[in-house]
Amino acid sequence: FSPAIAGSQVASFGCTCFQKSLTALNSRHEVVGADPNGYTQWAEWGYPKTLVAYRLKSICMDWNEWKWIYEEILRDFGFERGKDEEAARILNEFLMLRDEKVNIERLIRGREVLVCGDGPSLKYEISLLDSKRGKTFIAADGATSTLLARDIIPHIIVSDLDGNMDDILYANKMGAAIVVHAHGDNIATLKKFVPKLRNIIGTTQTEPFGKLFNFGGFTDGDRCVFLAKELGAANIT
Repeated sequence: FSPAIAGSQVASFGCTCFQKSLTALNSRHEVVGADPNGYTQWAEWGYPKTLVAYRLKSICMDWNEWKWIYEEILRDFGFERGKDEEAARILNEFLMLRDEKVNIERLIRGREVLVCGDGPSLKYEISLLDSKRGKTFIAADGATSTLLARDIIPHIIVSDLDGNMDDILYANKMGAAIVVHAHGDNIATLKKFVPKLRNIIGTTQTEPFGKLFNFGGFTDGDRCVFLAKELGAANIT
């Protein structure tokens, strides 16, 4: 995993949360090596492989593992758990009204995944790619705009809906799946934009229920990494 690619998602405010999130990830995956550019590959410890109906594989972050990380974040930043749970209920209610069968695992399992955060080096690092073929692009929210400017429609957008929503809506219309995250500060945004989106997976940072998942992670950037790992990416850059 390249901090340069993840860009601003690992900086300042997000840094503490990101480090806490990686504590949970490291506790469940063995680091098996890094290439000279600092990209890391993780060894799987064997996950179940059975699909539950149309839903994603049952390999989401175990709530008991994530709970203590989440509670530390709440304490550190003074967030309200009740508001997070309210946002989760609202997002789940929207999703329960839909009959979408979204399978983003096919875009990730066994593939090379590029996690793109909207950092200042993203444009340059994209230009270094030998080929985009065979790679899955996961955009962390605002990185969607940078990718579109380079004629790349991300395969997946991970967002709490505070990026450039015109670009996110366009990419979604053009085929990008979107992993929408609910938290206490985006209730109004959920109500405004979720009805306009399609191909949605819903996530929460509280205990998952209904059609919501919790793959781990706190910022959009580290949720991208957790998602890719949990769904079996061959490697994550």
